[in-house]
Amino acid sequence: EISHCKTYAELLSALSGTPFKEVLAMYPPGDDGRIRITEIENALQTGLIDTLFSIIDRTSGELKRQLTDLCGVQIDAQNVSRIVRMKKYFNAPPDTIRANMLPSGRCLSPRIMNEMLEAPSAEAVLSIFYSTSVGRHIPEEHRQFVHDLYHRAPYFNARHHIHFSSYAMVVLISYVIITEVEVDDIINIIEGIRY
Repeated sequence: EISHCKTYAELLSALSGTPFKEVLAMYPPGDDGRIRITEIENALQTGLIDTLFSIIDRTSGELKRQLTDLCGVQIDAQNVSRIVRMKKYFNAPPDTIRANMLPSGRCLSPRIMNEMLEAPSAEAVLSIFYSTSVGRHIPEEHRQFVHDLYHRAPYFNARHHIHFSSYAMVVLISYVIITEVEVDDIINIIEGIRY
């Protein structure tokens, strides 16, 4: 049904009865007909993150800590990538960047995130990030690939968990994260050759 939609109203109708309709209904197209894709994407990802952490919060102890670390690094790395890109390419002020961030992944403290938001440049953001426990997991030779930070931080974190965790759920999620990165690498190679 969704694939046959030609208007936003038809899309909302097709999504009737799903939580996605509620999210998309909050972001109707503007008077010019433009769809607010960035805001919609943030809202959908925020819903996913809230659901993810509500599930993690039902666990306890070391399992909860490892799941929070595994999933939180992915979220925090996306936020760091957003900060770097918005500072580097748009010279965006902290409040603009803050409005475009995802909820905290709980791995980088609010103080560290605020330091990165207030940093004068993208390079300063990266310097702060690489001084954190999350950033230190990325080997030195991989730090030059700033555009891929949101993949590299979770990848090396997942590699750590897949080798050292004794929880099947953590190992499985680690495997999925690593596999997703490897699939993206294959796509990058294909696109690099083709284009």
